[in-house]
Amino acid sequence: MTTDFYVYVYTDCTGVPFYVGKGHGHRYKIWDHLGRGRSNPFLQNKIRKIGIENVKIDFPLKNVSEIDALVYEELFIGVVGRRDQGKGPLCNLSSGGASPLPSEETRRKISNSLKGKFKGKKNPNYGKLMSLVQRAQISATLKGRKPSSATVEKIKRTMKGNPKLAYWKGKKMSAKTRRKMSESAKHRKGGK
Repeated sequence: MTTDFYVYVYTDCTGVPFYVGKGHGHRYKIWDHLGRGRSNPFLQNKIRKIGIENVKIDFPLKNVSEIDALVYEELFIGVVGRRDQGKGPLCNLSSGGASPLPSEETRRKISNSLKGKFKGKKNPNYGKLMSLVQRAQISATLKGRKPSSATVEKIKRTMKGNPKLAYWKGKKMSAKTRRKMSESAKHRKGGK
């Protein structure tokens, strides 16, 4: 049984915990949440609000078995309380303790089933950026295309049923907002 699991806790500058997680080995999952585009909006908003430089990471439990890490994670979340349930400050979206790693055999099977799928004849450009010539060709092909009336109606129905999507309809962003979006896009992979 491996004992390279750990439990980590994010705290703000006042020492209040706001996230608890379990990690394994040297693939420090703790850093995953500090990046962009993760699926926990509570956590991302909290990190953005307090500033990434003010996030302190504590390790209350290190070098334990996976079962021990899962139990401690679940216990800690239960005692401190989750924000989405109105019981505490934690941004966790689950009660923890329910995500053990797949067995070694399962991981081997998954690995073998994926080998060679994205290389060679099936998709030789997988993971590569398109050249400027390719981008220009695609752009020229798509210019002047208009969606069919059926597609337009489908989009309208979708937006009508979802106020979050329809919020920006007919509104213009300020020059400052457009400039910020432009600067942000430049730092993405493949940006100018």
